[in-house]
Amino acid sequence: MKEHPENCMEISHDIRQLNAEKIGGDEADLNKLRNIFMSILKDIKADYGNGPQDIEQTEFQEMLAKIKAQSDDIQAKRPVTETDIANITASVLSGVDALDEAETLMFYELSKHLLERMSGGCD
Repeated sequence: MKEHPENCMEISHDIRQLNAEKIGGDEADLNKLRNIFMSILKDIKADYGNGPQDIEQTEFQEMLAKIKAQSDDIQAKRPVTETDIANITASVLSGVDALDEAETLMFYELSKHLLERMSGGCD
């Protein structure tokens, strides 16, 4: 208490609570750890809120329909390439709130690379 006078009130309260409950040292340590953990969880929840929600099945189906329609438009003009599919997919995903511009670009580069590897265009 002498080392941290700013915590004096909390320490005194904890000591009184422990004396009143007549619990052992190990149980007191566990309670203290539990309380600390719960306060950390409350802080995390307050900082991050509810977080992004998963998309609904209908929204997913709409995304797939957009990808198919755009690829069909390109297919009518010329053969669809890996770059085309990566562009289409990244453009559809750019509308998702969970991805920012940099993440969308990273997704584009990754999907292009994977599609090229699967088609044998890259080692």
